[in-house]
Amino acid sequence: MIRSAAKDLPLARHLFKTMAAQPAGNDAALADRILLLMFPELAMARVRKAAKGGRMPLKEMQGSLAPLLETGIFGADPNPNVPGSEMEMIQLREPVHGFLATNVYSEYQTDSKTWRVPHQEFRVTPQVGEPAHETTATIKVHGAHLYVLPLQPGAELIEQRVKSFDRAGKELGALVVKYVAGLPQVTPPAGAEKIVYSFRYSVVPPVPAEASSVEYEQLARQWHRARIDASKKLLPEDKIAELPPECRMFVHGIATLPPRERLQRIENFVREHSYYDFDNGSVMHLKAGKSPTETFQLMRGRMAEIRRTKPELKAKIFAGVCSDFNLLVAAMNQASGFVGGMMLGFNAHGSSVTKAQAHAVAWVAWPPSADGQYTVITTDGTPAGTTPDEEKMLADIRMQSIVERAAAQEEAERVYDEKHAAEFERTLALLEHGTVDEIRLLTNGTIEQAVNVVLRKDAQHRDAHVLQHILNVLLYSPVSFEKFDWRNINQRIDVVRFVDEEVTRERLRHTRSVAQEKPGAQIMDAFLTFLKKYQRRYPDHTSQQPLDLLEHVFDSIRGHITPTEQRIATVLITYLRAKQMIKIS
Repeated sequence: MIRSAAKDLPLARHLFKTMAAQPAGNDAALADRILLLMFPELAMARVRKAAKGGRMPLKEMQGSLAPLLETGIFGADPNPNVPGSEMEMIQLREPVHGFLATNVYSEYQTDSKTWRVPHQEFRVTPQVGEPAHETTATIKVHGAHLYVLPLQPGAELIEQRVKSFDRAGKELGALVVKYVAGLPQVTPPAGAEKIVYSFRYSVVPPVPAEASSVEYEQLARQWHRARIDASKKLLPEDKIAELPPECRMFVHGIATLPPRERLQRIENFVREHSYYDFDNGSVMHLKAGKSPTETFQLMRGRMAEIRRTKPELKAKIFAGVCSDFNLLVAAMNQASGFVGGMMLGFNAHGSSVTKAQAHAVAWVAWPPSADGQYTVITTDGTPAGTTPDEEKMLADIRMQSIVERAAAQEEAERVYDEKHAAEFERTLALLEHGTVDEIRLLTNGTIEQAVNVVLRKDAQHRDAHVLQHILNVLLYSPVSFEKFDWRNINQRIDVVRFVDEEVTRERLRHTRSVAQEKPGAQIMDAFLTFLKKYQRRYPDHTSQQPLDLLEHVFDSIRGHITPTEQRIATVLITYLRAKQMIKIS
């Protein structure tokens, strides 16, 4: 019986999905699409019949930790009993719980259906915030080949502690580290059997800071300029895939949201509408050699198969494994205006990392960025389990979502601050009242930790607005500081009156201001920016003169700013002086 599309909404919906809004390329491809959308079980049977093996699975690709300049990305068999899955890849002296990247990709090549590493200027900015840990890793090597040193995105490699050893445990010397695609690589000497290296990393993976759409568009332009400069020619960026209609509509619907919210929503959308296929081993050869567009169609077909026996999963659209879901996340990120791609590596849980922990995530570049250095934010579209047993297995596979990481970071900082409160107060007291020799005995890390605690605990968004405004007022004041003498009472009155008027105006302006993300970081950036601009404007002045000016100004307007603003300014000025003392010594 032929049904009328006008009277049959499900049929009309299926036919609509095959129309020109989703280009098919040719008649055969269009026929395949219609078959997959209307009769998914039949289409999957046809694909199974036509399949002829596949490429090396993800777990095998990670075997040697050799850098891969390009690769096809598709899922492997999640069955823990697959031979070789328990092979140890990395030993960790202190346990690590998080993703260790081995390969970073940003360029998808449609013709070869492979991913390539980012442009050669690409660097990842270390983001090691407290609470932070340090660990030492060991990887086995086989001769003088190039090896990647797996790191958490944003971790800081301690380069002087990258060494190689022979079978007898004899040290063969330090290794020269070079960075490709944002990851460290080394070539050990002949006879080396293991590489040992240390790195510092944040307990909670980096969380994206608030950024406006304008800021992100500037970053995207910077990224594409770097791609062109690196290649010396204009390189069009291939679209990763034609998005499935549901994903395309979703991306269109969130287009006006701020970047961070778009990123969070894409990650959550893929998690909510996906199902982890614990029997992926039976279909992974079907995905081998397929483009992302074809992979997404296979994921839909596979989910239709699963729904036949599990009707309770009717809300799920896609079935696959981590690499499939994050391929979808990466494609949706690109369609939403983000620059980034895919990362391969391992999701570590403890002191031993095995091949079974191979994982793939999506990533995006994030503000701030400068001189080829990019903040990198990872996202993971791997869904939760639909039963307690499934979730028990997936909890070790899946990374925390952006929302979960933000909550974990806030709690970790609170616990860390409470634990070290007394120590930080002693450090701050020493900064304010200690001698030069006493301050020089402090390490940069100790000082920075104490100052960061003050900024996190004390700084509010109104403080940030006022302090930033004071610094801008001083930079663009009608008073020239070229030959300014603070002992001259008339000059001093002019500056204080001008700053005081501007502070009053700014405080009134921001009575109803919206809360600012991490105001302490904003204040620190404002002070550092002030020093740079001041020194560019007055190159003959010493590095202490702008700090002297700030100290005099904040002392003089003490009655016109809040005690919190005064404390933050005093701590930061003292901190910047101490940093210079340590540097000088």
